[in-house]
Amino acid sequence: MAKKIRAYNSSDTIVAIATFPAAAAISVIRISGNKAFDIADKVFKAKNTKKLKTAKTFTMHYGWIMDGSKKAIETVDEVLVAVMRGPNTYTGEDIVEISSHGGTFVTNKIQDVLLKNGARLANRGEFTYRAFINGKMDLIKAESILNVVNASSDEYLSGAIEQLKGHGSIKLKELREKIKELFVLTEAEISFSDNLIDHKPMQIAGNLKNLKKDFCQLIKELQTGKALREGVRCVFCGKANSGKSTLFNRLLREERVIVSPVPGTTRDIVEEIVMIKDMAVHFYDTAGLIEPKDIITKKAVGKSLELFKTADLVLLVLDGSKKIDARDKQLFEKIVNKKIIAIINKSDLKSKINMDEVKKITKNVVSVSALKDKKIEVLENIIYRVISRNDISRENALFLSAYQSELIVKCEEKIEDALKKAEEGYSLDFINEILLNILRDMEILTGEIFCEDMLTDIFSKFCVGK
Repeated sequence: MAKKIRAYNSSDTIVAIATFPAAAAISVIRISGNKAFDIADKVFKAKNTKKLKTAKTFTMHYGWIMDGSKKAIETVDEVLVAVMRGPNTYTGEDIVEISSHGGTFVTNKIQDVLLKNGARLANRGEFTYRAFINGKMDLIKAESILNVVNASSDEYLSGAIEQLKGHGSIKLKELREKIKELFVLTEAEISFSDNLIDHKPMQIAGNLKNLKKDFCQLIKELQTGKALREGVRCVFCGKANSGKSTLFNRLLREERVIVSPVPGTTRDIVEEIVMIKDMAVHFYDTAGLIEPKDIITKKAVGKSLELFKTADLVLLVLDGSKKIDARDKQLFEKIVNKKIIAIINKSDLKSKINMDEVKKITKNVVSVSALKDKKIEVLENIIYRVISRNDISRENALFLSAYQSELIVKCEEKIEDALKKAEEGYSLDFINEILLNILRDMEILTGEIFCEDMLTDIFSKFCVGK
């Protein structure tokens, strides 16, 4: 990759605080670049008086950070300094890591001393960016590092580690090779169709079908990765006064939403995150679906209906003490294509609901009493079980940026277009051109073709010291 992000000048020696800026036992200040040892030697006074430039790689050195910018040389802190020589380092460059006492003031002062002596403050993600441009990792692995840092559950962390080991990179490279083979086949057909090679329209269409399956699987893995990274979106829906808000509060184990016997109390969408086992679940309490009598209620109901479209799981709350009516059936129609758990609330009252009608919508049915706090744990287990059925696990996860994910979706659409053209008897020139475009997209995806917008989008999400 010849081109680089303009704001990330790789000829500079960069510095940043690599640890969280807070009072702690230690802080780490990281320096990377071809002048890392020269700059560190200007400020570090080793107890054994030796220079870091002459030190062996992967060694630790005890001493002091000195500030010589004033008339009298000032001792800043007592430190341990790690020496790591490129190319066998995280960035592929010479690296110095200074472990100081963990106060925020002293840590910032050490960084300031290094800046005065020739280092430049690193941009967000610039250390990992340098690892990428120096061939220490591809873009897919770089993406996994961000997810390791942001992991909020065991499954999320394990999935990110699998990608860091190269699982995602191998999968994308294998897919790109399949596309390349088909591109070469169509190229040969076009070039030599009148000579040695027979037309293979059925083989080409068959290969395109297989590629479509591969891309559909990738999109599923992206959705799984998104669920692990962002959590699963579970939206409560039901008629007004069915007990949605009470149930919402029970799952949160706090009175987050005002509860009232007056229908339509909830006017806006309320979101909270709850960990169910090792899965982050985003619960959304929504306005009850009633006939709007004013503009505020109308907007609230409209927002609820929009949220249902993006839900991973709909929690349909029904009042078990009442029969299913026309408004319930209208609601069923709006969520018919979603994954649903039907929650029969108010089990402490005499049941009047027709369970056969409920089971026509979903087999996932549970009876609870939100008011009496009964069967809430059973509901949690069912939610987790239904989520797990979606193959939300580390083995089926791929973590990419929004830009990269969009590229994969576009590639799948282009494969679909190529398949349609192949089945309709279009010239191979059309299919060949589509495959060439897909190959370019795949190379942008993995960083082999430079795309500044995508690289900036990825690395700007990192912290400065990473």
